[in-house]
Amino acid sequence: MSDFSKRVGKRIRVLRLQKGLSLDGLAEIASVNGKHLGKCERGQANATLEFIEKVATALDVEPKALFDNAHEKDRKSLANQLKRHIDDAEEQDLKLISRIITAVLK
Repeated sequence: MSDFSKRVGKRIRVLRLQKGLSLDGLAEIASVNGKHLGKCERGQANATLEFIEKVATALDVEPKALFDNAHEKDRKSLANQLKRHIDDAEEQDLKLISRIITAVLK
């Protein structure tokens, strides 16, 4: 499968997990085959437009959200984005950001 198919599959999985849905739960809500959904999530099968529409509807997102891979930025882009957030943050938010980063990096 193509890298694009794999990225779409990963995005579906991320959105599914954010909604707290199991693979079978999403398949049932979307009225799609659970095995095919699993293969799509793993990038082992292509998703048709109809499949994309059903899954997006079940996830309560626009279909374009399944193609949004902005979260897969490279290290430099992520560092720049964090710097912008830090530069714009109020003092109390900076303290919170610092505590979160410290906890994550421990």
